Amino acid sequence: MPGLRGQHLYELSELAGPGSSGSPIVLKPLVRLMGAPSWHVIGEYIGEHFVHAEGRVAFAGYASSVDALIEWRPQLLGGRTIFEL
Repeated sequence: MPGLRGQHLYELSELAGPGSSGSPIVLKPLVRLMGAPSWHVIGEYIGEHFVHAEGRVAFAGYASSVDALIEWRPQLLGGRTIFEL
């Protein structure tokens, strides 16, 4: 995505589609152990990007890592983290 910068990003091989921004990105374990959670949230879907070049179309979905959100202090929340609410 043009102008997208950061160190806590995932480039995804699949697109979630329009309206999916903010959706959780989950890591599903290959083997489910008894009593273990079956899903682990690792990120948040933030958008997709298409490139048209030489008659071909390339695309990628992008997600921010949950780690990037842990210390995020948005002005909307009064400069507090989600854990300080």
